[in-house]
Amino acid sequence: MRKGKPFSKNIFDDFDFDETERCDDPDCEICSFDVQPKENNMTNTELDIRDQKRYFESRMWSIYRSKEKEAERFFGICDDEPPKTTREAYMRIVSGNFTFPPEEYDCDGVHGFRWKNPLKIPDKEGHKVVHTKLDKAQQKCIDQIMIGQPRAMKEAVKTFEKVTIH
Repeated sequence: MRKGKPFSKNIFDDFDFDETERCDDPDCEICSFDVQPKENNMTNTELDIRDQKRYFESRMWSIYRSKEKEAERFFGICDDEPPKTTREAYMRIVSGNFTFPPEEYDCDGVHGFRWKNPLKIPDKEGHKVVHTKLDKAQQKCIDQIMIGQPRAMKEAVKTFEKVTIH
């Protein structure tokens, strides 16, 4: 039987393995189970800063995606939020705030409706201008996160969050 720390759940757990039959490949999952992990020479402070950078970068991407979606809706590039209740769907149908899908994409029931005001014309040029502005603000935020200290990272994300799209 093999020795060393077992995997959490491995397909080889029930396999009888003779240690004399080891291969020389250090990347072999079967034979390298007892290889010790490389030592981490990072200090706790360096690890904390790395984790904070990851957090702030993740937060920045979350803000970016929500602003991007808001811009797409504002400029009529994508559909509005679908109705959440039957009454809301009824009110949208009565008021005409939907479009039918093309015939080749026809679906059953209201699942095929595009919940978009047909009178709202997409403004691709306006969206492009705002998207460029958003991309520049995002890059500035990323730069400040990558080279900054935690307080500067937090301020960079707060500043990015205040960027307006319209």
